[in-house]
Amino acid sequence: MKFLLWCLLTAWCALVLEMAFSDVLPRGAIFVPLVGAILLWAPTVRGLMTGGLLLLLDWIARPTLMPVVPFLIPVVATAMVAVRGTSRLYQQPRVRMRLPEAFQLPCLVVIAMLCDQVSQIPISAWQSWELVLWGAWQKLQPVMLVAVPLSAGLALLMKLAEETGLRRVTA
Repeated sequence: MKFLLWCLLTAWCALVLEMAFSDVLPRGAIFVPLVGAILLWAPTVRGLMTGGLLLLLDWIARPTLMPVVPFLIPVVATAMVAVRGTSRLYQQPRVRMRLPEAFQLPCLVVIAMLCDQVSQIPISAWQSWELVLWGAWQKLQPVMLVAVPLSAGLALLMKLAEETGLRRVTA
């Protein structure tokens, strides 16, 4: 219950800051790294469902054309933190690339921001790919200037909390 309350209050404060200072802070610059940290802090069903619901509430509060971020990011976060099963029946080959923990949150934020920018582009504008990609890149740069350093700092704080015993990791 404390985890859920902390997540809701933190996400609400980030959402209020972004909506109050929309001329200074780009959409999702603070909210998405915080929700990504929530998704990766507690890699359990409760944590993943909480993060997914927060992303869905953000989409309801500030809708885009397609709800790509609330549906795709929890799946990507689950794939990042998924541990391999112990059953021999489902065992995968030994050679498996896994993203280091320090890069998981920034990569999740970059994927979320790319999906958010793509979901804001109307389908009728997809005829000219070059202009669509150039416009998305121009809108993505200010968001990344805030979101990537914030997500890297949150990843560092998560690792520090793990090392000091404030966060338990079972993987």
